[in-house]
Amino acid sequence: MPRKRKEQWRNGDVFTVPQRDGMRSIGQILDTMMANVVTCAFYDIRCAPDCPPAQLSLSPDKLISCVSVAKWHLDSGAWEVVLRGQPLMVDREHWANERYRSQGWVGAIHYDPGIIEDFLDAFYGLVPWDDYHDPHYLDSLLVSPNKKPSNIVLKKRE
Repeated sequence: MPRKRKEQWRNGDVFTVPQRDGMRSIGQILDTMMANVVTCAFYDIRCAPDCPPAQLSLSPDKLISCVSVAKWHLDSGAWEVVLRGQPLMVDREHWANERYRSQGWVGAIHYDPGIIEDFLDAFYGLVPWDDYHDPHYLDSLLVSPNKKPSNIVLKKRE
């Protein structure tokens, strides 16, 4: 079986993250943090799978999360790059883990792509927001507490 070719992507590229309802959330690559980790911004912007990329417009006020994530889903194309080389919408001082850069990233935190997909699904009410052991875990992925949507779904407590 032939091996799938690794996708090529660069800082500034805009990509989509598939969601449970068939829509796609929008993210942007900010920086390659380490060999297997990339810092990304995620926006409160969704589109249909066939949405023309030219219609996507990133705006700092739509930013909901800025985290570092393992790059597997970008490399495999599961998170599909739809726009190349766009201007970065997040100032460097607000990038996830930036304070650890001068220390060789010691103390930096990064996430599995599946957690980010769960976060985005919960952000849009597709799965419960409080479904992790720590019911406030997804709150920590928001850029600010005021970005938490008011229409989140909470799992029923017994």
